[in-house]
Amino acid sequence: MPKPAGRPDELAVARNLNITSIQKSEGEAWCVKNALHLFWAMDRPVNQEHSGESWGAVKQLLAVGVVIVFVGVLLTLIFHSKPVAVAYHRIMIRRSWKKVIEVGPTGHEQSSWIEAHEKHRDRLTDLGYFERKEFRLHNIEVQSEEFNRLWAELASTFPDCTTAQGSDNKPETPTIIEVWDVPGNMPKWESIINKHDRNN
Repeated sequence: MPKPAGRPDELAVARNLNITSIQKSEGEAWCVKNALHLFWAMDRPVNQEHSGESWGAVKQLLAVGVVIVFVGVLLTLIFHSKPVAVAYHRIMIRRSWKKVIEVGPTGHEQSSWIEAHEKHRDRLTDLGYFERKEFRLHNIEVQSEEFNRLWAELASTFPDCTTAQGSDNKPETPTIIEVWDVPGNMPKWESIINKHDRNN
C-alpha cells in the first residue's frame, strides 16, 4: 500500500478516525484529504503570534452565547412552566412589597413598586395560585376602631400576606375587604371577618 502523503498530524488524525485506506476511491480520497486539511487549519492558529488574542475572543463569544442560551431557557421556563412561574412571581411579590415598605409613602419610587407588586399578584391569580375574593362588611366602617381590631387579627393570622386591602366606606356601597390568597386560606379569612362583622 502506498504511503499517504501529508503532514504527520494528518496521518494521526486519519488513524484516530479508523481510516484504513484513504484511497478507496477518488471521491473518498478527496473528502478525507479536505477533512484533514480542515483539522490542520483549525489547529494552525495555536502556533501563530496572535493566537492568544484570537482564543480570548472566541472565549468571549462562547461566554456570551452561554448567557443568551441560559436566559432563553429561563424565560421559557418562567412563561411555560407553571411551578417555575409561580416560584418566580412569589419571590418578586415579596421583593416588591419589601421595597414598598423601605421606600415609604414619601418616596417617589413607591408607586412603581406598588404597580410591580400588583402585577405579580395578578399573575399569580391568572396562574391559579391565588384566588381573589371580596368580603362585604355590613356593620363595620373602615375608619373605625372595630375595623382596626379586625385588621390587627387578620395581620397576626396571616403575617406573610401582603395582598389584602380594605376599600373606603362610601354611602352608596358597603365596606369591602379584597383578599388575594391561596384558596385553602379563604375559609379562615371569611371566619375572622364574619366574626367581627356579626359582633359589632
